[in-house]
Amino acid sequence: MPRPKVKPHERQRSERACQPCKAAKVRCSGEAPCLRCSKRAKAEGCIFSTTPRARRTTTASVDGLGAIPESRRAAQSTAIPSPMSTRGSISQDGLADEYPENTESRLMYSSKGEKVYVGETASLSFLQFLRVVVRHHMGPCDFTETDFKDCMLEVDAPHHDELPLDEATIEQQDGLILAYVQATIGFLDLHSPEELSTIAKDVGHASMQSPKALKDHSAVFYAMLAIGAQARNDSLGDAIYARHYFKFAQARAFEDMLCDPSLSMVKLFLMMAFYMFGACHRNAGFMYLGVASKAAIALGLQKTERSLNLAAEESEARSRCWKSLRVLDGVTNAILGRPNCLPSTPSTTAPDISVDPALSDRTTELACQAILDMLSLVDGLDLKSRKGSFREVAEAVELLKKTRAWSEALPFELQPGRTAAVPAQTGTAQLHVTCAYYFTIILVTRPFMIASLARRLRASSNGESMMNDPTDPKVLELGQVCLDSSIYLAKAAQAALTSGALLGNMCILKAWIFAAGLLIGFALFGRTDGSEDLTRPFEDARTVLDHLRRSSAQAALYHDILTSLSDAITARTNQLLARRHTMTSQYI
Repeated sequence: MPRPKVKPHERQRSERACQPCKAAKVRCSGEAPCLRCSKRAKAEGCIFSTTPRARRTTTASVDGLGAIPESRRAAQSTAIPSPMSTRGSISQDGLADEYPENTESRLMYSSKGEKVYVGETASLSFLQFLRVVVRHHMGPCDFTETDFKDCMLEVDAPHHDELPLDEATIEQQDGLILAYVQATIGFLDLHSPEELSTIAKDVGHASMQSPKALKDHSAVFYAMLAIGAQARNDSLGDAIYARHYFKFAQARAFEDMLCDPSLSMVKLFLMMAFYMFGACHRNAGFMYLGVASKAAIALGLQKTERSLNLAAEESEARSRCWKSLRVLDGVTNAILGRPNCLPSTPSTTAPDISVDPALSDRTTELACQAILDMLSLVDGLDLKSRKGSFREVAEAVELLKKTRAWSEALPFELQPGRTAAVPAQTGTAQLHVTCAYYFTIILVTRPFMIASLARRLRASSNGESMMNDPTDPKVLELGQVCLDSSIYLAKAAQAALTSGALLGNMCILKAWIFAAGLLIGFALFGRTDGSEDLTRPFEDARTVLDHLRRSSAQAALYHDILTSLSDAITARTNQLLARRHTMTSQYI
């Protein structure tokens, strides 16, 4: 006789559990944040699933709709067909007959159930492609079958803080400003050191409850404190400070700033976008970036002609703001695979990849200018799926030559591969510039790596020999360039972690590391022998994400995905070994 069902109000365990408690397989109190995460000072990472996990069925296993409410399943089945159903049928053994030749753009669900777009260059699109490939060769596994593979992770902040907030002291504010500069270096260069000092003096002593503090400069100041607290995230107090300071900055932004564009408004929405990317609200960050872009164009920041008759100080402030906007716009939309918020402004001349020596005492400006020059090289370039034609190979080779020249023109302290001991701020700047360089190469060469590895996988599955591989040698060469760039990126991040240059939350870096980890994992899955030692860089990517997961639910999800991919790689290796043993046992 089965045990009678326990009524919900009589249950001793909570009906839901946060992701950290699920991963640790321990009891969760079900609160936000839960008692376990609060005791461990990890309230920021106490994330609950937006929808309850449903029991898997055959349909859910194939289409990944198990976690989607009934009201959304029908829409998804028609509006967002699974690549498994559109690209190939499912045979009786559960394996797809074929899979796409490259990544494809797709629609995913936001936390509110709305469909949002991610482009073919996004890591999420490559992840979906990789899941289809793994399922084709291995069948269903934890990596391919997940209830949330069609949803973008978006984290809701707690509605209440369990600890009272005392206003940060001057010393604490100084520490948060330093963390802000370190976290945004290379991406945002909105203020000179003198301006930062002036802003801190003007509003550092002002009460957060005073109406006079809610002016433009105070809103910018609170946004800086919010980013600094979010990035540092040493304790539960930092997480609380981040949310509280951001609320004040956000309130000011929507109070009356949207009525009249101003330079302060552009700066504030830029910083709010950066904060949202770190808070796992990428769509909100994308929209804030759009507001900043339109305000900047309305102010004419894109115009740098001297005919505007601006004072030198004002001209410098406008130029710095415009450069920061272009950098953050280009970097984040390359990650999401979306068109830039700013219009493309192709130039008939090559971008200036040199750096003014007069600026050599400003690491922040050097790094931001360097990344901007890198983005200028690929501005307007069609990074869509390639099939490896000669024209596209030649185009990629020419672009790689330009990026190589760009890296050689960098200041010594920012050049990729430099390992000398430097201050934390300079080390982070060098890390961001280095990873931007490798990630750009990845975007350009990834289609060639997919083409070469897909050919190898198909040949291995069909028992064909690779001795007479018809693949263009240049395609194989560019594919290897993509893999090497991924390895170098993972190693650079691991070296930064070892040296202590990483903060608790690195909103752009974690996306770059995840992209590199997926590519290295793809190479591990597709190799047929042990000719390359890729395990170490793959573990480097996982190690860095494991460090960042303590403060970021996004990094935690990335780490879990790479872990499940690692399990699939191990199963694939065992499968190949068993197949080899079966083939040779009849002769030996």
